[in-house]
Amino acid sequence: TEAPEAQAEPHSTGHRTRLQKRASKTRNRLLKAALQLFREKGIEATAIVEITELADLGKGTFYRHFSDKGEMVIVVVDDIVDRLTALWNAVVPVPRTLQEAVDRVVAGHLEFFLGNRAEFGLLFREKLLARLQADSLEPLERPYVRYLRELESRLAPHMTVPLDPLKVRRFVYATAGFVSGALSFAVIGL
Repeated sequence: TEAPEAQAEPHSTGHRTRLQKRASKTRNRLLKAALQLFREKGIEATAIVEITELADLGKGTFYRHFSDKGEMVIVVVDDIVDRLTALWNAVVPVPRTLQEAVDRVVAGHLEFFLGNRAEFGLLFREKLLARLQADSLEPLERPYVRYLRELESRLAPHMTVPLDPLKVRRFVYATAGFVSGALSFAVIGL
């Protein structure tokens, strides 16, 4: 009785891999459709049924991959934050001064913006950055807070004068606001 199980295992492993690949493709179709709709309509105005229709999938398929739209938004924004902050890590040499660190952050935002305008707009359009409170995080705010913490980790080590953590955070928020504001004007052609 052990031989048939041993023979069935490689087949089931291959079958599982195909199922995983298919599930990943389906999930990516949902995410791509959601991203498009989020860009066009905003997160709040986008309904799950619109996402599934654009992805040409059933509503039940959505719920096999995500518990709700909020979870999907977190996945989308987390991916955007990952790709944006990866640009900060990719640049060499490591900045030695605060000016170099700020320049690197601004350049990374600009590079990301030029190649991913819609995603950049989604990251900043919802105006969540202005509402963030580190003490009471809603799940949808976590990717934005992670973005700000990543930004802080790039800038704070280069501050030559010890600053109160609140002042450091304000500087980071101001930097994020400046970059998002300046590039938002570029979106509308100013």
